[in-house]
Amino acid sequence: VINTTVNNLGAIRFSRVEDVDYRKGSANNNREVYFTATGQATSNAPVDGYTMWGRVYKLKMDANDPLKGTLELAVEGDSTPGTGIINPDNLCVTENYVYIQEDGDSYYAAAQHDSYIWQYSIASKQNKPWLNMNHKRTDAAWNEAYNQSGEMRFGSWEFGAMEDISDIIGVPDTFTVNIHPHTWQKDAFLNADGSGTNTNKEGGQTVIIRNVQR
Repeated sequence: VINTTVNNLGAIRFSRVEDVDYRKGSANNNREVYFTATGQATSNAPVDGYTMWGRVYKLKMDANDPLKGTLELAVEGDSTPGTGIINPDNLCVTENYVYIQEDGDSYYAAAQHDSYIWQYSIASKQNKPWLNMNHKRTDAAWNEAYNQSGEMRFGSWEFGAMEDISDIIGVPDTFTVNIHPHTWQKDAFLNADGSGTNTNKEGGQTVIIRNVQR
């Protein structure tokens, strides 16, 4: 019913809105809101009416009327399938940049790279790969330690949340990044919260990155 109503109204069918963040700095900056449409597919094929590779939108809210604003497409991956952005999942917006964390574990057949964090310049509107992870797929010892799943396709690790912790620790331009290495699976990671209800046994990391452009 919802989809039918949306289609009849000619509204945008956002696909998997998974994160939102606002621009830091002035009050005018703070009225800029960015959000993801992570994207979806069926059997590696686009779903009619939805983005497959994902998009990042910019919503500029009106200073005088909260019911008004402008919506702009900032970044999209459908025009560069497999080489551009793949399933943008999380966002971290600073004063001058939007950091876009990918979740490439949809394993699209056309994907040509592992998950990136992209850096989108708000001023120039240029988007470029900023951070990647080395999967060491040809290193047998590494794979024994960190790839118990045997998964070798692009995107088996994803980037999660990225947060500015500069004010918390008193070190400028310092951020944390959460990493989901889905191939890293051990019984030692079972029941991490003690509830006994979650059977997931994937490891993970939170890393600190310094000298991040803001």
